[in-house]
Amino acid sequence: MDLQRRIDEAYIDKLDGRILQARHDELTLVWRNEQTENRHKKEQHEKANVNYFELGSKLLDVSKNAKNIYQRRSDDEKRQLMALIFSNLTLKNKILSKTYSKPFAIVAERVKSLTWSRILNFARTYFAGN
Repeated sequence: MDLQRRIDEAYIDKLDGRILQARHDELTLVWRNEQTENRHKKEQHEKANVNYFELGSKLLDVSKNAKNIYQRRSDDEKRQLMALIFSNLTLKNKILSKTYSKPFAIVAERVKSLTWSRILNFARTYFAGN
């Protein structure tokens, strides 16, 4: 039973004398607080979905333009970009080994098997559904 229906039925019970005013007030307060908490949680989820979509969109933009972005930045900004994309870079015997950060690892895996247009379609579907 939803909370508003409980509140309505408690009111009817109060009017019909089945529960006292104090019990009605107590129950109504609890249920109204639950309604407020549920609305707040819903708003947080909706905000998170929007933020997640925006992050995904920015991630794709950075992925598509990483080379150009990198070339136009200062050394400090280049280090920040590298730290964003990679979680571990090592140079051993003139061989650079890399580990992508989690978001970019997902993009890198998709690049292996999909064309960019298929990646964009995948991303649109994925971010629209989450």
